[in-house]
Amino acid sequence: MEEVSKKRAKRLEKKRERSEKKAQSVADGTWTNPRKRRNQRDFHCETRDSVDDMANETTSETKPDGFRYVAPYKHKFQVHVKARWFGKTLLQMFVEEFGGYSSEYYAAAIQHGFITINHLPTTASTLVKHGDLLQHVMHRHEPRVQAFDAATMVAFQSDDIVVVNKPSTIPVHPCGAYRHNSLVFILANDLHLHPVFPVHRLDRLTSGLLVLAKSADKAAELSAQLVERSVQKFYFAKVLGRFPSVAHVPPAAVEDDAAIPSPAASPSSSSFPFHDLPRT
Repeated sequence: MEEVSKKRAKRLEKKRERSEKKAQSVADGTWTNPRKRRNQRDFHCETRDSVDDMANETTSETKPDGFRYVAPYKHKFQVHVKARWFGKTLLQMFVEEFGGYSSEYYAAAIQHGFITINHLPTTASTLVKHGDLLQHVMHRHEPRVQAFDAATMVAFQSDDIVVVNKPSTIPVHPCGAYRHNSLVFILANDLHLHPVFPVHRLDRLTSGLLVLAKSADKAAELSAQLVERSVQKFYFAKVLGRFPSVAHVPPAAVEDDAAIPSPAASPSSSSFPFHDLPRT
């Protein structure tokens, strides 16, 4: 593999520092994602109900097709007005901040009292102000997820941690359209494992082992090991066809999108070796 240029090495070092800073913030519980999709921001992600409240909210079942289904249910989202919303009309604020639904939907929801301010009906032209409590009552239909047999998919459990084999399609935390069909709720509802604190994250469509701690202190301790690289994660990809033993990446793909190469810079291609595992 060719030597990495000083410019490229500097960018990689900054990227590593950002990743370590983020991992530490996740461990401390202070990290927030500034790039959430518009329909997944705080208002539609907050889950303030207890596990018992959620368990009484609806029912779920695993059907013969191998998926877990949650029966539709009524749910109330609520949030206090944020500073950036001051002076906006109620309709304008919902359309701009929560773009998962149309302007016509929000106008109708306000008109019929499904969206209220301080528990009272209001109008679309009302200006939101500091201290206002916004509430939005909706009928939720959660997407199905692959069945998670909590009794057999728990790979390891001790007094401090639990390791689960997370299937694809299940998010770790309640987010977006997923609430009851999230891993932390399934563990709480089916195995009474609550609270648990994920040491790391796996994307919704990623399957694999997920480590959860039974205390915030233990989660911080284990997350620090990931930051220090005394513990590593490995990802495996299943591909259709025969993967090359070495992949050659052209300079354009190696360069950072945000970087503007100088005329004197001469980016070089890179090669990445792959280990071919036994075929299944």
